[in-house]
Parts: sequence; C-alpha cells; structure tokens
Amino acid sequence: MSHARPCGRTRRRRAGFANAGALAVMLVVALLAAWLGSRHGEGQAHSRRDAARTQVQDIAQALHAYRADTGSYPSTEQGLIALWFHPRDEADWRGPYLARPALRDPWGRPFVYRCPGTDGTDFDLLSEGMDGRTDAEPIGDDIAYRPPSDALTVQAAAGASAD
Repeated sequence: MSHARPCGRTRRRRAGFANAGALAVMLVVALLAAWLGSRHGEGQAHSRRDAARTQVQDIAQALHAYRADTGSYPSTEQGLIALWFHPRDEADWRGPYLARPALRDPWGRPFVYRCPGTDGTDFDLLSEGMDGRTDAEPIGDDIAYRPPSDALTVQAAAGASAD
C-alpha cells in the first residue's frame, strides 16, 4: 500500500502558517524593542536635563564668586570664559572659579550668558535644552538660572533675626 500525498497542498499550508507565525513573533519583538528604546531615550533626556541644571547652578555660583572678588559680573563680551581664564582688565581676579571649564551644556551647545540680564536681573544664564532654541515662554525646555527671590531672602532674614 502506498500512501501518496495529495499534490503538496498540505505542505504549502503548513509552510504558510509557519511564515505567519514567524512574522508575528518578529512584529512583537520589534514593538518591544521600539518601546524599550523610547523608554531609554526618555531616561537619557531626563539625565541630560538634570546635568544641565547642575551645571547652571555651578556656573551661577562661580559667577557670584567672580563678582565677590572683582565687584562685577563678567560682561557679555567677556563671557563665561572669564571664570576660567584671567581677563586682562580684572586686577582682583582670583580664579579659576570652576574646577573645569563647563561652557557647553549636555547637548554640546554653549550656555547662553548675558550681563546685564533681561527683566532687571544681574545676568541671564541658561541652556537652550534639547531643542537648541531659546524659548520665549518659561514653559519651554530651557534650563535657566533663577536668582533667589527677594521676598524669600527677606523672609529668611526675618526668621533668622527672630531666633
């Protein structure tokens, strides 16, 4: 007795099913990889924002130390490099004021520094964030130095004198 197979149709159906199963598995793996990649990207962006905040605070402290020594903040023209290299016209400079010149943000762009600052502040110091643009509104992704509020300083002084 011979067991002959009917024209090979069974093989084709099974092969087609195997290909569809493999395609489904590849689709699930691709979706999982895309999801994990986006989660990693979000974490990396968050880390860069945190690093930029830390750098902005460190540079602001260095600017305040520079002012304590010289009597003024570096001009916009002098820039942040004055925290690292001695400007020729500053006799009382006692720097460097930074352990290393952190003049670029975590995205590789220079920090924005202006002196005097806008809105009556002593200086503006910011990282333009991931998009590389200075946003007109504070809800953008810029990371800017905000000087302590005068009201908070007055309250802290009043609390200290009451003790």
